[in-house]
Amino acid sequence: MELVKRGFEVFAVIPRSQNQRTVEQIDGIRVYGLPYPTSLKDSVASEILARALAPLFYSKCRADIYHSINPSFYTLLAQLASPAAKHLIALCDLRDMYDWKTISTVPFPATSANRIRASPVEAPFLRRIVLRAQGTYALTDHLAEKAVKMYGLKTSPPVLRQPIEVPKTKMRKSARPLVCFLGRLDPIKRPWIFFELAREFPSVEFRVMGQTTVPSHYYDLIKPYGHFQNLKFLGWVFGDRKSKVLEESWVLANTSVHEALPISFLEAWGHECAILSSANPDGLVGRYGYWARDGNYVNGLHQLLQNNTWRELGKNGRQYVETHHDIDRSVGQVIDIYRSVLT
Repeated sequence: MELVKRGFEVFAVIPRSQNQRTVEQIDGIRVYGLPYPTSLKDSVASEILARALAPLFYSKCRADIYHSINPSFYTLLAQLASPAAKHLIALCDLRDMYDWKTISTVPFPATSANRIRASPVEAPFLRRIVLRAQGTYALTDHLAEKAVKMYGLKTSPPVLRQPIEVPKTKMRKSARPLVCFLGRLDPIKRPWIFFELAREFPSVEFRVMGQTTVPSHYYDLIKPYGHFQNLKFLGWVFGDRKSKVLEESWVLANTSVHEALPISFLEAWGHECAILSSANPDGLVGRYGYWARDGNYVNGLHQLLQNNTWRELGKNGRQYVETHHDIDRSVGQVIDIYRSVLT
């Protein structure tokens, strides 16, 4: 959207969500939707069809720059479909063999595939894709260092911070302790840990903003917790409504088995929430929240709520986002990268 405001013609090719059309115009962006499985049964067929359609969509874009979010097989398809264009890769959530081993400890249908990724099979393939790109950049210092090791880059890629819009108004926090969850309710996120926190803290309100990737799994997941009076399931929440929940929340809890630096952290800090997470990207959670390195979320939430510790951490988090994730500066840096790639 920020690029459109600055006169760029922008296309997006993304997995199609429920009720999304194959081609849509959203906020000045032409969006092509690739088939995405709605169940394990149709996952193989959807993936085959998506890989067949992707080169066609990439060719229709006729873009000067193809900007991939993480290296993947679809990056290669874009490189092959438009070899004369420039290809840029944003390193947002890199997963090496050790990460995949950790992820595969969570039982769900894709566990077998993740165990394969934990072997030295995928890395050489992705390395070739990254090295043939005309440019890369990372979202955190840690990801930049990790990319050098994973892909054999000769120099560390530049670090560009995600642009985040911070509300200009004063935050009006809930009078009663309020903890929120923001993200997909898929196994890798381990949302049941968050649900169980509501059992441990009956005097605290819990709000869940999210949905399962496969919608049919949603009600089976939340049904055992439907009787918790202090736990509310809001489904997908966007725009002003999401901002309102974050504004009222004291803490954002992230229970995922793996994270890089999710947008939800930055949005929460922008709304003066402290973060509770077992991930600590660039040491930020340890500075603006509680790093549950041992997986003890109960103790972490106790620590944040005690003596209103969360409040100062949240305010400091907002200052960090305002300083390092300014929209104009971040988008300007992306445009500078585009210019360097094109020359």
